[in-house]
Amino acid sequence: MENSKTSYILIAFIIFYIIISGIFWYVSILGLIFTESWLSKLSILIFVILLLFPIAIYYLESKIRILLIFLLLLVFLVLLRMSFLSDEKELVSDNIYSVYLDGAYYNKYNPWNRITEKDWGIIWTKSGYLLALTKEQKELSYNYIIKWYNDINKDKDFQNLNTQFARSFNDFIWVPNIGNHYFLYVPDNSSHTRLIVYLHGSAGNFKLYPWLFKQIADETGADIVFPSFGFGNWQREWWVKTIQQVIDDVQSKYKYQNKKVDIIWLSNGGRGVSRYIRDYGDNINKVIFLSSIIEKKVVTSKEFLKNAKKIKDIYIIHGIAEKRIPVSIIYSIEAFMKKNKLPIISKYYKEGSHMLLFEEEEDIISTMVEYLIDDK
Repeated sequence: MENSKTSYILIAFIIFYIIISGIFWYVSILGLIFTESWLSKLSILIFVILLLFPIAIYYLESKIRILLIFLLLLVFLVLLRMSFLSDEKELVSDNIYSVYLDGAYYNKYNPWNRITEKDWGIIWTKSGYLLALTKEQKELSYNYIIKWYNDINKDKDFQNLNTQFARSFNDFIWVPNIGNHYFLYVPDNSSHTRLIVYLHGSAGNFKLYPWLFKQIADETGADIVFPSFGFGNWQREWWVKTIQQVIDDVQSKYKYQNKKVDIIWLSNGGRGVSRYIRDYGDNINKVIFLSSIIEKKVVTSKEFLKNAKKIKDIYIIHGIAEKRIPVSIIYSIEAFMKKNKLPIISKYYKEGSHMLLFEEEEDIISTMVEYLIDDK
Protein backbone atom coordinates (compact mmCIF):
# COMPACT_ATOMS: atom_id res chain seq x y z
CA MET A 1 0.00 0.00 0.00
CA GLU A 2 2.86 2.34 0.94
CA ASN A 3 4.69 1.52 -2.30
CA SER A 4 1.52 2.20 -4.28
CA LYS A 5 1.12 5.56 -2.55
CA THR A 6 4.75 6.45 -3.27
CA SER A 7 4.29 5.51 -6.94
CA TYR A 8 1.26 7.78 -7.25
CA ILE A 9 3.24 10.64 -5.71
CA LEU A 10 6.11 10.08 -8.12
CA ILE A 11 3.77 9.88 -11.12
CA ALA A 12 2.04 13.08 -9.98
CA PHE A 13 5.45 14.75 -9.66
CA ILE A 14 6.45 13.67 -13.19
CA ILE A 15 3.18 14.97 -14.64
CA PHE A 16 3.64 18.26 -12.78
CA TYR A 17 7.26 18.44 -13.99
CA ILE A 18 6.27 17.87 -17.63
CA ILE A 19 3.60 20.58 -17.40
CA ILE A 20 5.85 23.27 -15.89
CA SER A 21 8.73 22.38 -18.22
CA GLY A 22 6.46 22.23 -21.27
CA ILE A 23 7.62 25.53 -22.71
CA PHE A 24 11.24 24.37 -22.59
CA TRP A 25 10.33 21.08 -24.29
CA TYR A 26 8.50 23.02 -26.99
CA VAL A 27 11.40 25.41 -27.64
CA SER A 28 13.97 22.60 -27.49
CA ILE A 29 12.13 20.41 -29.99
CA LEU A 30 11.78 23.35 -32.38
CA GLY A 31 15.49 24.03 -31.94
CA LEU A 32 16.51 20.45 -32.71
CA ILE A 33 14.35 20.44 -35.84
CA PHE A 34 14.98 23.89 -37.34
CA THR A 35 18.41 25.15 -36.21
CA GLU A 36 21.19 24.98 -38.80
CA SER A 37 24.45 24.80 -36.82
CA TRP A 38 25.53 21.45 -35.37
CA LEU A 39 26.91 23.32 -32.33
CA SER A 40 23.44 24.78 -31.77
CA LYS A 41 21.85 21.34 -32.00
CA LEU A 42 24.45 19.87 -29.59
CA SER A 43 23.82 22.60 -27.00
CA ILE A 44 20.06 22.07 -27.23
CA LEU A 45 20.53 18.29 -26.99
CA ILE A 46 22.46 18.73 -23.71
CA PHE A 47 19.52 20.73 -22.37
CA VAL A 48 17.06 18.02 -23.51
CA ILE A 49 19.10 15.34 -21.71
CA LEU A 50 18.98 17.42 -18.53
CA LEU A 51 15.21 17.73 -18.94
CA LEU A 52 14.92 13.94 -19.32
CA PHE A 53 16.88 13.15 -16.16
CA PRO A 54 14.06 13.43 -13.59
CA ILE A 55 11.84 11.13 -15.68
CA ALA A 56 14.62 8.61 -16.40
CA ILE A 57 15.60 8.41 -12.74
CA TYR A 58 12.08 7.32 -11.78
CA TYR A 59 12.22 4.20 -13.95
CA LEU A 60 15.70 3.02 -12.93
CA GLU A 61 16.90 0.86 -10.04
CA SER A 62 18.12 2.60 -6.92
CA LYS A 63 21.86 2.02 -7.50
CA ILE A 64 21.72 3.28 -11.08
CA ARG A 65 19.54 6.12 -9.86
CA ILE A 66 22.24 7.24 -7.40
CA LEU A 67 24.87 7.02 -10.14
CA LEU A 68 22.79 9.14 -12.51
CA ILE A 69 22.10 11.73 -9.83
CA PHE A 70 25.85 11.92 -9.20
CA LEU A 71 26.52 12.34 -12.94
CA LEU A 72 23.79 14.98 -13.17
CA LEU A 73 25.37 16.95 -10.33
CA LEU A 74 28.76 16.59 -12.02
CA VAL A 75 27.41 17.88 -15.34
CA PHE A 76 25.67 20.73 -13.53
CA LEU A 77 28.89 21.74 -11.74
CA VAL A 78 30.86 21.60 -15.01
CA LEU A 79 28.27 23.79 -16.76
CA LEU A 80 28.22 26.15 -13.78
CA ARG A 81 32.00 26.43 -13.88
CA MET A 82 31.91 27.05 -17.64
CA SER A 83 29.38 29.82 -17.04
CA PHE A 84 31.89 31.68 -14.88
CA LEU A 85 34.92 31.35 -17.14
CA SER A 86 36.04 34.82 -18.12
CA ASP A 87 36.51 35.44 -21.81
CA GLU A 88 36.04 38.64 -23.83
CA LYS A 89 35.28 41.88 -22.00
CA GLU A 90 35.34 44.05 -25.10
CA LEU A 91 35.28 43.09 -28.75
CA VAL A 92 36.40 45.79 -31.13
CA SER A 93 36.52 46.08 -34.90
CA ASP A 94 36.89 49.14 -37.14
CA ASN A 95 33.30 50.30 -36.62
CA ILE A 96 31.46 48.03 -34.16
CA TYR A 97 32.18 47.58 -30.45
CA SER A 98 30.75 45.09 -27.96
CA VAL A 99 31.32 46.48 -24.47
CA TYR A 100 30.68 45.04 -20.99
CA LEU A 101 30.32 47.08 -17.80
CA ASP A 102 30.67 46.38 -14.08
CA GLY A 103 32.95 43.37 -14.50
CA ALA A 104 30.61 41.54 -16.87
CA TYR A 105 32.01 39.59 -19.81
CA TYR A 106 31.07 37.44 -22.77
CA ASN A 107 31.45 33.73 -22.08
CA LYS A 108 31.79 31.67 -25.22
CA TYR A 109 31.94 28.50 -23.10
CA ASN A 110 28.37 28.98 -21.91
CA PRO A 111 26.32 26.32 -23.80
CA TRP A 112 23.67 28.91 -24.71
CA ASN A 113 26.35 31.03 -26.38
CA ARG A 114 27.24 28.06 -28.59
CA ILE A 115 23.83 28.49 -30.22
CA THR A 116 24.34 30.91 -33.10
CA GLU A 117 22.33 34.10 -33.09
CA LYS A 118 20.77 33.11 -36.40
CA ASP A 119 19.58 29.86 -34.79
CA TRP A 120 18.24 31.75 -31.74
CA GLY A 121 16.31 33.93 -34.18
CA ILE A 122 14.93 30.83 -35.90
CA ILE A 123 13.85 29.36 -32.54
CA TRP A 124 12.06 32.55 -31.45
CA THR A 125 10.28 33.05 -34.76
CA LYS A 126 9.23 29.39 -34.98
CA SER A 127 7.89 29.63 -31.41
CA GLY A 128 6.22 32.90 -32.37
CA TYR A 129 3.32 32.54 -29.97
CA LEU A 130 5.78 33.42 -27.19
CA LEU A 131 6.07 36.83 -28.84
CA ALA A 132 2.35 37.03 -29.64
CA LEU A 133 2.95 36.66 -33.39
CA THR A 134 0.32 35.57 -35.89
CA LYS A 135 1.03 32.76 -38.35
CA GLU A 136 1.71 35.29 -41.12
CA GLN A 137 4.04 37.33 -38.88
CA LYS A 138 5.95 34.18 -37.88
CA GLU A 139 6.52 33.32 -41.53
CA LEU A 140 7.49 36.89 -42.42
CA SER A 141 9.93 37.27 -39.52
CA TYR A 142 11.43 33.81 -40.19
CA ASN A 143 12.11 34.66 -43.84
CA TYR A 144 13.72 37.97 -42.89
CA ILE A 145 15.84 36.36 -40.15
CA ILE A 146 17.24 33.92 -42.73
CA LYS A 147 17.86 36.71 -45.27
CA TRP A 148 19.42 39.18 -42.84
CA TYR A 149 21.68 36.71 -41.05
CA ASN A 150 22.91 35.28 -44.34
CA ASP A 151 23.97 38.84 -45.20
CA ILE A 152 25.46 39.42 -41.72
CA ASN A 153 27.56 36.27 -42.05
CA LYS A 154 29.21 37.79 -45.12
CA ASP A 155 30.35 40.77 -43.03
CA LYS A 156 33.44 39.76 -41.03
CA ASP A 157 33.02 42.40 -38.32
CA PHE A 158 29.40 41.49 -37.59
CA GLN A 159 29.91 37.78 -38.13
CA ASN A 160 32.41 37.71 -35.25
CA LEU A 161 30.32 39.94 -32.99
CA ASN A 162 29.26 38.05 -29.87
CA THR A 163 25.60 37.27 -29.27
CA GLN A 164 23.48 38.45 -26.33
CA PHE A 165 20.81 35.77 -26.74
CA ALA A 166 22.07 33.68 -23.81
CA ARG A 167 21.54 36.67 -21.51
CA SER A 168 18.11 37.16 -23.05
CA PHE A 169 17.22 33.50 -22.46
CA ASN A 170 18.43 33.70 -18.85
CA ASP A 171 16.22 36.71 -18.27
CA PHE A 172 13.30 34.93 -19.96
CA ILE A 173 13.51 32.08 -17.41
CA TRP A 174 13.67 34.56 -14.53
CA VAL A 175 17.41 34.53 -13.92
CA PRO A 176 18.24 38.11 -12.81
CA ASN A 177 19.91 40.13 -15.52
CA ILE A 178 21.34 43.60 -15.16
CA GLY A 179 21.85 45.59 -18.33
CA ASN A 180 25.63 45.78 -18.27
CA HIS A 181 26.39 45.48 -21.96
CA TYR A 182 26.04 47.52 -25.12
CA PHE A 183 26.93 47.49 -28.81
CA LEU A 184 28.34 50.71 -30.25
CA TYR A 185 28.52 51.47 -33.96
CA VAL A 186 30.83 54.30 -35.02
CA PRO A 187 30.62 55.22 -38.73
CA ASP A 188 33.72 56.14 -40.76
CA ASN A 189 32.46 59.73 -41.07
CA SER A 190 31.85 60.16 -37.34
CA SER A 191 33.16 63.31 -35.65
CA HIS A 192 31.58 62.28 -32.31
CA THR A 193 29.23 65.24 -32.35
CA ARG A 194 26.04 63.25 -31.88
CA LEU A 195 24.91 60.06 -30.16
CA ILE A 196 21.77 58.04 -30.98
CA VAL A 197 20.45 55.49 -28.47
CA TYR A 198 18.44 52.49 -29.68
CA LEU A 199 16.41 50.38 -27.23
CA HIS A 200 15.51 46.88 -28.38
CA GLY A 201 12.16 45.17 -27.88
CA SER A 202 11.22 41.74 -26.57
CA ALA A 203 13.56 38.75 -27.10
CA GLY A 204 16.75 40.75 -26.55
CA ASN A 205 19.48 42.79 -28.18
CA PHE A 206 20.42 41.12 -31.47
CA LYS A 207 23.57 42.06 -33.37
CA LEU A 208 21.04 42.30 -36.19
CA TYR A 209 20.03 45.73 -34.84
CA PRO A 210 23.41 47.47 -35.24
CA TRP A 211 23.70 45.82 -38.64
CA LEU A 212 20.29 47.17 -39.74
CA PHE A 213 20.67 50.64 -38.22
CA LYS A 214 24.27 51.27 -39.30
CA GLN A 215 22.78 52.92 -42.40
CA ILE A 216 21.34 55.61 -40.12
CA ALA A 217 24.76 56.17 -38.59
CA ASP A 218 26.52 56.19 -41.97
CA GLU A 219 24.11 58.77 -43.42
CA THR A 220 23.83 61.04 -40.37
CA GLY A 221 27.43 60.74 -39.15
CA ALA A 222 26.10 59.94 -35.67
CA ASP A 223 27.34 57.15 -33.40
CA ILE A 224 24.63 54.67 -32.33
CA VAL A 225 24.66 52.78 -29.05
CA PHE A 226 22.49 49.72 -28.41
CA PRO A 227 22.10 48.95 -24.67
CA SER A 228 21.30 45.32 -23.80
CA PHE A 229 18.60 44.62 -21.27
CA GLY A 230 18.04 40.87 -21.05
CA PHE A 231 14.77 39.84 -22.65
CA GLY A 232 13.68 43.46 -22.97
CA ASN A 233 11.56 43.98 -19.85
CA TRP A 234 12.28 47.70 -19.74
CA GLN A 235 9.33 48.33 -17.41
CA ARG A 236 11.51 47.40 -14.43
CA GLU A 237 11.64 50.77 -12.74
CA TRP A 238 14.85 50.20 -10.82
CA TRP A 239 16.83 49.51 -14.00
CA VAL A 240 15.94 52.62 -16.02
CA LYS A 241 19.26 54.01 -14.82
CA THR A 242 20.92 51.37 -17.04
CA ILE A 243 20.22 53.55 -20.07
CA GLN A 244 21.98 56.51 -18.49
CA GLN A 245 24.86 54.30 -17.33
CA VAL A 246 25.49 53.21 -20.92
CA ILE A 247 25.21 56.79 -22.23
CA ASP A 248 27.66 58.00 -19.57
CA ASP A 249 30.14 55.28 -20.49
CA VAL A 250 30.05 56.11 -24.21
CA GLN A 251 30.21 59.87 -23.62
CA SER A 252 33.19 59.38 -21.30
CA LYS A 253 35.12 57.86 -24.23
CA TYR A 254 34.35 60.58 -26.76
CA LYS A 255 33.93 64.31 -26.24
CA TYR A 256 30.56 64.84 -27.87
CA GLN A 257 29.76 68.43 -28.80
CA ASN A 258 26.09 67.77 -28.09
CA LYS A 259 25.49 66.00 -24.79
CA LYS A 260 21.81 65.52 -25.61
CA VAL A 261 20.98 62.20 -27.26
CA ASP A 262 18.44 61.08 -29.85
CA ILE A 263 16.48 57.97 -28.92
CA ILE A 264 14.87 55.31 -31.12
CA TRP A 265 12.80 52.65 -29.45
CA LEU A 266 11.18 49.52 -30.80
CA SER A 267 8.16 47.74 -29.33
CA ASN A 268 8.83 46.95 -25.65
CA GLY A 269 11.74 49.38 -25.67
CA GLY A 270 9.07 52.10 -25.44
CA ARG A 271 8.55 51.21 -21.79
CA GLY A 272 12.18 52.03 -21.06
CA VAL A 273 12.29 55.27 -23.02
CA SER A 274 9.05 56.68 -21.61
CA ARG A 275 10.51 56.16 -18.14
CA TYR A 276 13.83 57.61 -19.27
CA ILE A 277 12.06 60.75 -20.52
CA ARG A 278 10.27 60.98 -17.19
CA ASP A 279 13.53 60.71 -15.20
CA TYR A 280 16.18 62.17 -17.56
CA GLY A 281 14.29 64.52 -19.89
CA ASP A 282 17.04 67.15 -19.87
CA ASN A 283 19.33 64.77 -21.74
CA ILE A 284 17.16 64.19 -24.84
CA ASN A 285 17.13 65.91 -28.23
CA LYS A 286 14.75 63.86 -30.41
CA VAL A 287 12.68 60.70 -29.89
CA ILE A 288 11.28 58.10 -32.30
CA PHE A 289 8.49 55.71 -31.23
CA LEU A 290 8.74 52.75 -33.65
CA SER A 291 5.85 50.28 -33.23
CA SER A 292 6.22 51.04 -29.55
CA ILE A 293 4.38 50.24 -26.37
CA ILE A 294 3.49 53.60 -24.83
CA GLU A 295 2.19 53.21 -21.30
CA LYS A 296 -0.55 55.68 -20.45
CA LYS A 297 0.26 55.69 -16.73
CA VAL A 298 3.81 56.86 -17.51
CA VAL A 299 3.18 59.40 -20.29
CA THR A 300 0.32 61.04 -18.38
CA SER A 301 2.46 61.62 -15.30
CA LYS A 302 3.42 65.19 -14.38
CA GLU A 303 7.12 64.32 -14.51
CA PHE A 304 6.88 62.93 -18.05
CA LEU A 305 4.86 65.89 -19.36
CA LYS A 306 7.26 68.36 -17.79
CA ASN A 307 10.37 66.73 -19.28
CA ALA A 308 8.79 65.85 -22.65
CA LYS A 309 8.26 69.57 -23.32
CA LYS A 310 12.03 70.00 -23.26
CA ILE A 311 12.46 67.58 -26.20
CA LYS A 312 12.79 69.08 -29.69
CA ASP A 313 10.13 66.76 -31.07
CA ILE A 314 8.68 63.26 -30.75
CA TYR A 315 8.06 61.15 -33.85
CA ILE A 316 5.48 58.34 -33.73
CA ILE A 317 5.76 55.64 -36.43
CA HIS A 318 3.10 52.94 -36.23
CA GLY A 319 1.08 50.47 -38.28
CA ILE A 320 -2.69 50.90 -38.62
CA ALA A 321 -3.12 47.12 -38.93
CA GLU A 322 -1.15 46.65 -35.68
CA LYS A 323 -2.85 44.15 -33.35
CA ARG A 324 -0.31 43.70 -30.57
CA ILE A 325 -0.32 47.44 -29.84
CA PRO A 326 -3.66 48.59 -31.34
CA VAL A 327 -3.41 51.85 -33.23
CA SER A 328 -6.45 53.18 -31.32
CA ILE A 329 -4.28 53.32 -28.20
CA ILE A 330 -1.58 55.24 -30.07
CA TYR A 331 -4.15 57.66 -31.54
CA SER A 332 -5.45 58.31 -28.03
CA ILE A 333 -1.98 58.92 -26.59
CA GLU A 334 -1.00 61.15 -29.52
CA ALA A 335 -4.15 63.23 -28.98
CA PHE A 336 -3.36 63.51 -25.27
CA MET A 337 0.21 64.64 -26.02
CA LYS A 338 -0.97 67.26 -28.51
CA LYS A 339 -3.54 68.50 -26.03
CA ASN A 340 -0.70 69.01 -23.56
CA LYS A 341 1.31 70.88 -26.22
CA LEU A 342 4.02 68.27 -26.70
CA PRO A 343 5.94 68.52 -30.01
CA ILE A 344 4.42 65.50 -31.83
CA ILE A 345 4.96 64.30 -35.42
CA SER A 346 3.43 61.04 -36.66
CA LYS A 347 3.45 58.68 -39.61
CA TYR A 348 1.08 55.71 -39.95
CA TYR A 349 1.33 52.80 -42.37
CA LYS A 350 -2.06 51.57 -43.58
CA GLU A 351 -1.08 47.89 -43.87
CA GLY A 352 1.57 47.99 -41.15
CA SER A 353 1.53 45.40 -38.37
CA HIS A 354 3.83 44.86 -35.38
CA MET A 355 6.35 43.57 -37.93
CA LEU A 356 6.53 47.05 -39.46
CA LEU A 357 10.33 47.11 -39.44
CA PHE A 358 10.32 43.86 -41.44
CA GLU A 359 7.51 44.95 -43.76
CA GLU A 360 8.77 48.45 -44.54
CA GLU A 361 12.49 48.22 -43.79
CA GLU A 362 13.78 50.56 -46.50
CA ASP A 363 11.12 53.22 -46.02
CA ILE A 364 11.41 53.09 -42.21
CA ILE A 365 15.19 53.55 -42.32
CA SER A 366 15.02 56.39 -44.88
CA THR A 367 12.23 58.10 -42.89
CA MET A 368 14.32 58.02 -39.71
CA VAL A 369 17.43 59.25 -41.54
CA GLU A 370 15.50 62.20 -43.01
CA TYR A 371 14.01 63.05 -39.61
CA LEU A 372 17.34 62.88 -37.78
CA ILE A 373 19.26 64.84 -40.44
CA ASP A 374 16.67 67.63 -40.30
CA ASP A 375 17.90 68.94 -36.97
CA LYS A 376 17.22 72.65 -37.37
